Amino acid sequence: MSQYFNEALGNFVSDVANGGTIRHLTDLGYSAEEIKEHLAIKISDEKLNELIRQRKIENGTLPPEPGEEVKNYRIVKEQTKTGKITFRKVEE
Repeated sequence: MSQYFNEALGNFVSDVANGGTIRHLTDLGYSAEEIKEHLAIKISDEKLNELIRQRKIENGTLPPEPGEEVKNYRIVKEQTKTGKITFRKVEE
């Protein structure tokens, strides 16, 4: 349980710190070395290349490997009776 939690927490922190930057710069066509210069938290080259590849598959610029599952998501906005707004990522 502790290992699962630590891994999930690490992934969350990494995504908050670097996820948006990696996705944005990948969409603009930056290389891994160029993206690495803009990261808030340093990550391994292997992890960076994995995230870049995943983003390229998500945006359709790289075809997935045979047998590799591609998940499509959409963002759902929800508002409570008190006006609190939240967003959820929903798999389609």
